[in-house]
Amino acid sequence: MLKKAFVITTINKPNLIMKLYAKMCKAKFIDYYIIGDAKSPKNFKLKNSNYFNIKDQEKLEFSYAKKCLKNAYVRKNIGYLIAIRNKADVIIESDDDNLPLKNFFNDISIYKKCILLKNKKWINIFNYFLKDKKKIIWPRGFPLDEIKVKNNFKGKIEKVYSPIQQHLSNKDPDVDAIYRLTHKETNINFLKKTALGIYHNTYSTFNSQNTRWFKCVYPLLYLPTFCTFRACDIWRGLIALRVLHANNMPLTYSSATNLQQRNYHNIFNDFKDEIPFYLKNKKIINYIYSIKLPKGKKNIIPAMKLIYAKLVKEKVFPKNELVFLNCWINDVKKII
Repeated sequence: MLKKAFVITTINKPNLIMKLYAKMCKAKFIDYYIIGDAKSPKNFKLKNSNYFNIKDQEKLEFSYAKKCLKNAYVRKNIGYLIAIRNKADVIIESDDDNLPLKNFFNDISIYKKCILLKNKKWINIFNYFLKDKKKIIWPRGFPLDEIKVKNNFKGKIEKVYSPIQQHLSNKDPDVDAIYRLTHKETNINFLKKTALGIYHNTYSTFNSQNTRWFKCVYPLLYLPTFCTFRACDIWRGLIALRVLHANNMPLTYSSATNLQQRNYHNIFNDFKDEIPFYLKNKKIINYIYSIKLPKGKKNIIPAMKLIYAKLVKEKVFPKNELVFLNCWINDVKKII
């Protein structure tokens, strides 16, 4: 039986969502890790969870934990390291404002039945799962000049080996600030449909709100440090997608198993934080697909190093990103 771990980070006191996760994790024998930050309540306590405040994190043997920035979403990386150290076979992640549905922890398998999409270029996966095809909505990080391009979701239905699996979120899904500034409607419920397999020469962003990562790709969990909060999981996803494709594996996208009850955001601040990926996501894809990567699960870390070196060269990241990446890689090598 797979040993499962669930990871979130929070700066809030325990809310109904975090408590529900605790109840579900206890019932399903899932290790539940909550990573705090400098702004988190000093007296945070939640039964049936493992909470790590800043001092707890700094006492860990991880070199990354001693360097990790405070007040940053990337502290979630420490939660991944704890789960890996504690021998998790699969890490499930979400956020403290995503309410799990009853099936949130169901059907956890590295194999997925999906429509395998090849040579589709950029695809807006929201269009596939929407009931009303007249609506215009796109996922965070999706290139703005691709929004009105019609997508073809035809492909063979296959059961595939998929070590990274993204599920959607209903109600207030993960859209960008431009959508939120120009559309009133946020109550979106996606259809339950056969999953999509994002395969060779097909590109899609994916986030950290409802994602499953299996052991063979754990190094790819790394959230980069020197980019905005709104870009870090999106850029991680593009990098992970490139490595999956190099190894003939798809990212799978499945129907919603949670719904977002979004924490307060200043939408205009979100917009400013999203400008880098509006400008750079297509360039990033071009950069990282232009380099040849070594194949095989044992070469995931060398592939990551090549990708990050390329992105530093192209000034997507500063050189200091490599310092944090190497701390992460050294920690992963010690515990995986």
